[in-house]
Amino acid sequence: MMTADQKSRTHLSTDIIVVGGGIAGLMLALILGRMGIRVTLVEKNRELIAHQRGEILQPNGLKILEQLGLLEEIRPHSYEVNVFHFYQMRGDFLCDIRYDLLPPPYSYALVASPYHLQALLLQKAMETGFVNILWETEFQELIWSGKKVCGVIAKQREERITLQGKMVAGGDGGRSAVRSALGIGAAIYQYRDGYFTARLERPAGFNRDARYYVGNRRILALFPVSKSDLYLLYLIPRNRQEAWRKRGLEAWKKELLSIDPVIEEPLKKIGLENIHYMPVFRIRVDAWVADGAALIGDAAHSFNPHVAQGRNQAMEDAVALAKVIELCFKNGDFSKTALMPYQETRKKYALIYEKLGDELTLFWNSGLKPLVWIRNRVFRQLHKKPKLMYKMLTTVSGVKIDLFTLLDRFRALGVWPWRT
Repeated sequence: MMTADQKSRTHLSTDIIVVGGGIAGLMLALILGRMGIRVTLVEKNRELIAHQRGEILQPNGLKILEQLGLLEEIRPHSYEVNVFHFYQMRGDFLCDIRYDLLPPPYSYALVASPYHLQALLLQKAMETGFVNILWETEFQELIWSGKKVCGVIAKQREERITLQGKMVAGGDGGRSAVRSALGIGAAIYQYRDGYFTARLERPAGFNRDARYYVGNRRILALFPVSKSDLYLLYLIPRNRQEAWRKRGLEAWKKELLSIDPVIEEPLKKIGLENIHYMPVFRIRVDAWVADGAALIGDAAHSFNPHVAQGRNQAMEDAVALAKVIELCFKNGDFSKTALMPYQETRKKYALIYEKLGDELTLFWNSGLKPLVWIRNRVFRQLHKKPKLMYKMLTTVSGVKIDLFTLLDRFRALGVWPWRT
């Protein structure tokens, strides 16, 4: 542990230090920069990483982007989806999840590349004139003044940097080094299933909708991510990756075409280099704040992608923490107590989506016939009962937390009367 009076080769000072240039870190930097607060963002990569995946921007995320004046600028790099069609693997229709049931103006979702959103946030953050990015700079350890964090030691190529500020925000992902340096415990659970992902050319027929196929321990999702691209997500148990590779790429393509033949031509154009494996984790941390420090995004929480709230919750974190930081500046207090309203505001929502993700995973990923039967029946009942559908959708979309009661669960199974 280094103390505040120890010096490294280069000494820099700022107001707020953000570690990690993901969605949460960049959005926090942008909002604080617009407040006139000096931010230095430490990013270990030399540039933004273009991950080959698509992500759903839910209505709660769209609202934040609108408030920041960014929604229209991300539209050219995304695709508006009004309906998610759910089918069984053999093609039988289950349900339409209709976002157009939600109140306007956010009665849709956007499927976007995370790279384009990060690039937009980076551009706008730099335009504030108050944000400095240290690329190829890896966080090493925290600087302490007594029990309070007051900076970081980082390594930029071969140069050690001392960076001091009023507080540190750790947005450095699920394996957060900032979280470890703070001594904050985390329960990290890896789900037994991960996903193969790929970007394909978007075939005709994928308009303002997306397709989701569910079966016995099988899932295929097809989302339009732009006017030209389609995002593919295919469930693969993590212990079957080697068996999949031995079967070969062509066998996998044949399996996909048996589910939805419309992607035949795009599949011909991809090779193994275009397919990526995405492991899935749930992360629950003991605390989100400390004296002079806070965690945001995946460093504070992570949940199953079935709830499609990962990036949206990261944006909510940034907005909430920025408001608390503004008050900290006014009061001259960056203690754990002063930062605690951020944790109290955000942690409860993360726990809700963690539990919801586990519940959806139990039924959607299951290979047990009773659970598969329940899942399919619930989907069909939701399609028949707009009020129940609306209640479920408001929670998943982030519009309002309105969890199913025990009575709602009976209705979703079709064993309780319900008037539509």
